[in-house]
Amino acid sequence: LQDAGLNGAQVSAMLSIVQEVAANRLPARAAQALIAAAFPLVDTKLVLDILAGVQGFADDPAASLPRAGGR
Repeated sequence: LQDAGLNGAQVSAMLSIVQEVAANRLPARAAQALIAAAFPLVDTKLVLDILAGVQGFADDPAASLPRAGGR
């Protein structure tokens, strides 16, 4: 994101969009379009990589831990 010349407020705004995807409140495709419109200097591949990293991300760390008894 540094190469795109984003300032702290812009990074925070993008992080908010990514958090909405992680929380399943915003579809990844909508987030991609929103980021592309708001941050046209950010490379599309970078946006896709960022969003791919949050697909299926569990907001609650305990949700990804195995249950007692291995189930």
